[in-house]
Amino acid sequence: MAQQTWALLPKPRGKHLSTTTLDRELLNLTRIGTWVWNLEKQSLDWSPEVYRIFEIDPEQAVTPADMPLLRSAAANGVEEEVLREALRSGTPWSIVHPAVTARGRDIWIRSTGRVDRIEGRSVCVLGLLQDVTNEQKARLEVERSRTLLEEMSSLCGVGGWEYDSASNRITWSKETRRIYEVDDEFEPTPESLRSLFAQGAQEVQDASVQRATMSGLPSECEFDAVTAKGRTIRVRSACRVEQSEGQVTRLVGTIQDITRQYELERTLGRAERLLEDISQLTRVGGW
Repeated sequence: MAQQTWALLPKPRGKHLSTTTLDRELLNLTRIGTWVWNLEKQSLDWSPEVYRIFEIDPEQAVTPADMPLLRSAAANGVEEEVLREALRSGTPWSIVHPAVTARGRDIWIRSTGRVDRIEGRSVCVLGLLQDVTNEQKARLEVERSRTLLEEMSSLCGVGGWEYDSASNRITWSKETRRIYEVDDEFEPTPESLRSLFAQGAQEVQDASVQRATMSGLPSECEFDAVTAKGRTIRVRSACRVEQSEGQVTRLVGTIQDITRQYELERTLGRAERLLEDISQLTRVGGW
């Protein structure tokens, strides 16, 4: 993929960009613009797509001096930094950063480029530009949703987990990690989780998964667990099974620390039994 990307970079030949017909078709289909900065002549050539991205009339001449006008303060100078390093050492770059069009509209740009050097001297900068504003907004929206979900999970004290049978991989949410008191380095696997089950607890969890598999409905269970710090807790686990052609493909579930609730219920139960014993001994009833 990297070789294909570099193959699309234009070869500088005089004033005009040189690309084959196939290259141009590929660039048009992917809406990728090309640009060449001739360092010796201080000239800048843009393809039509770059003009479109920055909302500039293709008939208008652009120069390297115009580029700072299209930079966004939100980028914190990242594009300038990678360009300086490329000019200094010839290191290619591939970054995503915010920019501003000539009309003042905020956009996101994927920028890929390299520097042509002759005898250790930078003579030409070649690059590709792609408007990825919609893609970036969608990614940021997903991140905001994930952050909100994690905050809600923390407020409710409910963690999430997922098991993918194809990769044999288990994924935990931050709240699940907090419940089991593990650090960021801990990797949940079928093997590492065994130490977090109290005696007999894994059988309870396995039976719940089996019920969900057989019924196709979510299943709940409660069991004792042992955190990474050796603390015994009571948890409530719920899971749902996804199947394809009769085979389990994915498990998804929640985990909640109900230790305080469990201990309170046990305390209330003991108190009720004690009152019943006292009532029988004293032959005093209540109403």
